[in-house]
Amino acid sequence: MPTALLVLVAAAGSGVLVQRIYPDAAAAQDSVEQMFRDPAADPAPAPQEVTLSPAAQRHPDRDQVVRLLDAHFAAINAMDYAAWKPTVVPEKWAELPEDAWLQEYASTQDSFMRVHRIEPGVDDSLRVQLTFQSRQDPEHAPPQLPERCVQWSVVYPLVTDGTHFRLDVTALPGSALVSEC
Repeated sequence: MPTALLVLVAAAGSGVLVQRIYPDAAAAQDSVEQMFRDPAADPAPAPQEVTLSPAAQRHPDRDQVVRLLDAHFAAINAMDYAAWKPTVVPEKWAELPEDAWLQEYASTQDSFMRVHRIEPGVDDSLRVQLTFQSRQDPEHAPPQLPERCVQWSVVYPLVTDGTHFRLDVTALPGSALVSEC
C-alpha cells in the first residue's frame, strides 16, 4: 500500500512540475484538440486565416503565398467570383465560368487552412503543400467523398505572371487527397 501511495504522489507531483515548466502545455493540448474536433458538432466559427508551419514560415515567399491563399479562400467563402478570378490562372476561368463556379461552391465554407511546405517549382513557380477543411452540402462535395465535412491535403502549384503568384489548380483534383473530417 505505501508503494501505491508513493506512486500516486509522484505522479501528481510530476503533473504539477510539468505545468510549472511548460505553462502553455494545457493550452497547446486544447489547441490540438480544437483542430481535430468534429466540426459538425461545434457551431462555433472555424478559423478562416491561412497559417504556416515552422518550415513554411522560413520560406522567403511566405507572405505572398499567405496573401494569395487568404484571398482565394476568402473569395470562395464569400461566394465572390470576381475576387476569386485573380487568385487562379486564366485557364481555370475558362474551365469554370461564373455560373458553374457559383453552382460548384454554392454551399462551401473552407477553414483550418495550413501551409506545411513551400518548395521551388519550375520556371520561378512554387509548390505549396496545404491542408484544409471544407464544409458543404454533400451534393457539392467531391464526387468520391460526398460528405458534409471533407479534409483536403493538396499540393498547389503557384505560377507567376511576372509580378504575382496565381494558383494553377487546373490539374486538380489529381493532386488532392480527401478524407472525411
